Amino acid sequence: MDAVLGVFGGVVAALIGGGFVLKAVRLQFRQQSEAALRALIIEADDNAKIALQMVQATDDRNKADCFPQLGPDPGWLRRAVWDSQLALVLQVLDQETLASVSEAYGSLETVSGMTYRYPDQPKAIWIIGPGVDSCLIRIESSFRSAAIALHSQLETLNSKRWRVRGWMIFQAAKSKLFGK
Repeated sequence: MDAVLGVFGGVVAALIGGGFVLKAVRLQFRQQSEAALRALIIEADDNAKIALQMVQATDDRNKADCFPQLGPDPGWLRRAVWDSQLALVLQVLDQETLASVSEAYGSLETVSGMTYRYPDQPKAIWIIGPGVDSCLIRIESSFRSAAIALHSQLETLNSKRWRVRGWMIFQAAKSKLFGK
């Protein structure tokens, strides 16, 4: 009988301990996903700002027949966070936000077509013209929309977290006041 009680107690303790471990793993994964979301917001905001600067400099660029040496060019646009943190970010994005962000990063595929390498030059140069200008406008617009959607998603996650915390605080206060 004592052996059965010992085994039963061990199983119950293992289940309780396993529950705590699972909860901790889920919490850590959620924190990593939210940190990846914040990093993606920074990257999307930066890409939107860089693209806006390039769009605003269209007339100057076309007059000079090149991108300014010290100003932004399409090579400044980044996708490192999107590529490296996608699995984590997918856990916290809703379908609409994911579509918006995916469209923005998809628009960066046109950047590789914005260069030309002259046979006598070691480095490729950025080409200019109406095709590039329309691509930059599309990139700027899609990243602006994606950044707005990502900020909204983060606000939603934060408000849900505070609602759960508020509910837990309310329940703890209620039990202390009413002894339930």
